Amino acid sequence: MGKSKVCFVAGEFFAFGRYGGFGTMARNVALGLVRRGYQVTAVIPRKTDQPEQAVVDGIRVYSYDPKRLGPVCRLLREINADIYHTMEPNWGTYLARKARPERKHVVTCIDPRNAYDWFVEFGHFSLKRKLMFPLICGFERNPLISWAVRQADYVGCQTRFIIPKVQRMYRLATSPTHLPNPIDVPAGPFQKSQKPTVFFLARWDARKRPEKFLQLAPQFPEVEFIMLGKSRNTAYDDALKERYGALPNIDMVGFVDQYNDPRFSQILERSWILINTASREGLPASFQEAAARQCAILAHVNPDDYAAEFGYWARHDDFEEGLRTLLFNGAWREKGRAAYQYVSKTNATNVALDRHETVYAKVLNGA
Repeated sequence: MGKSKVCFVAGEFFAFGRYGGFGTMARNVALGLVRRGYQVTAVIPRKTDQPEQAVVDGIRVYSYDPKRLGPVCRLLREINADIYHTMEPNWGTYLARKARPERKHVVTCIDPRNAYDWFVEFGHFSLKRKLMFPLICGFERNPLISWAVRQADYVGCQTRFIIPKVQRMYRLATSPTHLPNPIDVPAGPFQKSQKPTVFFLARWDARKRPEKFLQLAPQFPEVEFIMLGKSRNTAYDDALKERYGALPNIDMVGFVDQYNDPRFSQILERSWILINTASREGLPASFQEAAARQCAILAHVNPDDYAAEFGYWARHDDFEEGLRTLLFNGAWREKGRAAYQYVSKTNATNVALDRHETVYAKVLNGA
């Protein structure tokens, strides 16, 4: 008997001009399953200039117009997967349930946003995104989506700390379980830079507060600051470059495709510390990718105790104090090694994919 057909229903898929953490996680799981012999497809809302169909790493990715629901339902029905796996509840979760109610439905919650989360994010939105807020929020959260999550055969959480939150938000009868995101963990050893090196890996958007990372550079002239990513707002992107780009210890590299550009791993493997300045997060894929290269974590947020256990939790935005603490007597090394050990046991590709296969086998067997 061959492997099951799995269709991923996601909001994005790290390609086609959209490169967020949700898309990274969807692509990581899908790619891992393809390598294990599964037939994998993905269905995502169409972005500008995105084709209706494309093949990415052996995964056929379909896109749909979110304003035309009939074709989406037909597409999901025609895919005829054994398992429809949602990566973060979205409008497609409900549509997949309606299209194929007799099939198995799995949901992974990554960073579901409640009213407080939306309040924090709304304060950092551009005017355009504020005007689009009802559509953005409605794509992720409405009574039909919540119903579809409750009807799922299995609900898992990418991180442990959101499990109680997810149970409350979707009024689940039983507690979700941990379903980790797979991360490729290189064997090492890693040749860390002789010069103290820290990096930022996220969108250069207001909610991520990249200025707080850049403002550290003049205070630490002996440290190299590397900035990976780009902004959705080109004017904001340009303003950051104009204001901080001339500082001698800042390298604003920009977007680097982690799946196709060797610079991604090269930068992480020689760096000492990941600095995340976001006002709120789930558990960013960047935390796990940094941990997989023995980097310490300096962050305002503390999902699954990553910052507190594997670096410095700058809960009061005390990034300067945190960086000095991690640099003092090479404290970052021990934290980085602890992070590496944790992510190897929890999120290494084979470990996480074994867990996914166990979940799939149970739902297909009606357990």
